Amino acid sequence: MEKSGIFIALVMGAIQGIFEWLPVSSHLVINNTISLFGESFQNNDFDSGYGFWLHLGTMISILIVLRKDLTTSFKKISIDNDKITINFYKLITIATVVSLFFGMIFFLISDLKIINLVGIFVMGTMGGLLISESTTKNQDFRKISDFNFLDSLLIGLVQGLAVIPGVSRSGVAIGVLVKRKLNIHSSFLLNCYLNIPLSLASSIYMILSARTVISYYSIISLFASFAVGSIFLFLVLKVFEKFEQRKLLLFTSLLILGSCFFQVVF
Repeated sequence: MEKSGIFIALVMGAIQGIFEWLPVSSHLVINNTISLFGESFQNNDFDSGYGFWLHLGTMISILIVLRKDLTTSFKKISIDNDKITINFYKLITIATVVSLFFGMIFFLISDLKIINLVGIFVMGTMGGLLISESTTKNQDFRKISDFNFLDSLLIGLVQGLAVIPGVSRSGVAIGVLVKRKLNIHSSFLLNCYLNIPLSLASSIYMILSARTVISYYSIISLFASFAVGSIFLFLVLKVFEKFEQRKLLLFTSLLILGSCFFQVVF
């Protein structure tokens, strides 16, 4: 194995493991980071077959970090037949189906030259929405148990935008949920739950379209994505528990606007 290949696999896995949980496009960061290493690394981008393994790694990290919550939900559905939990996952399913539908539509127009500007506009709008929410005082925020049908439709629509270059699925999902008056902690947890079926769908698509590469390097990227993703997800959840709503909203909005600035400049 070449050292350069191992290095690239580790870098891509680490970036995916960090930026998957932030309102910044990990796809964009990976490809721009790889481009910094020179022309010889250009065939190692996100779309050359590594995307499958990187998404798989972060999806597994969600299953591990949130295993207690997911196990409890499974018991409530399979044993207790809990209607609230069943309804919640029905809404997650609806959001996923809507995301895939609109994702296909946006994917078909993703070759248009104007599409990059659309990505910047979408993320800039989300950043602005979060800033406006961070300056509003005395709000009564909803919890994750208040997730409803309209929420799932809106989330499905905006998550479909994530196929546009530069658009972060986490960023648009959290932005819309917060605007729908879910607190930032519930919004982030929902974002994690929504990640699982979408990552599965993305993985299936990559397999069917022959966009997967099985090699030592891809396996290394998988483990790097999983390891870094698990650690960083755990840390982010702890941060969300400790800091107040307004500070988290402001920090999240600044990350989104920072990614927009990066796209405009570079």
